[in-house]
Amino acid sequence: MENNFDVVLIAQVIPTLLQYLPITFEILVFSILFGMMLGIVLAIPKLLHIPILKQIITFYISFIRGTPILVQLFLVFYGIPALLKLIHIDVTRMDSMYFVIITYTFTR
Repeated sequence: MENNFDVVLIAQVIPTLLQYLPITFEILVFSILFGMMLGIVLAIPKLLHIPILKQIITFYISFIRGTPILVQLFLVFYGIPALLKLIHIDVTRMDSMYFVIITYTFTR
């Protein structure tokens, strides 16, 4: 079983990958913007040394850093609709792009 580097295969796949480049940039821009806003909101209680909020935020940060991004994607994609269904809000028809942006926002 040989695993050779195939330049022809890469040349065939690059046009397909380039089609999805705008979507990648959209995810990048929105997750950075929303992540910065979330980061500022989470940094204020830590800087002001508010005891309970500081502990909750520290737990959140350690949970996010210790969990693989794929697990976080599953938690957001399946968990948010399940939680919102409890209060009779149906988001199952929402575009999955929003869940990706939400997940990457939480990890920024």
